[in-house]
Amino acid sequence: MTPKLFEAISDKANEKGITINAEITNILWRHYFGKKGTMER
Repeated sequence: MTPKLFEAISDKANEKGITINAEITNILWRHYFGKKGTMER
């Protein structure tokens, strides 16, 4: 699961009218990338 793929999935979800909650996204991100990689900007 690469960041590019993650973005693609997010885009697809948005097309279907599904909003990905930031909190859930952070949990998923940590789950997939393990390290200290949160999506804080």
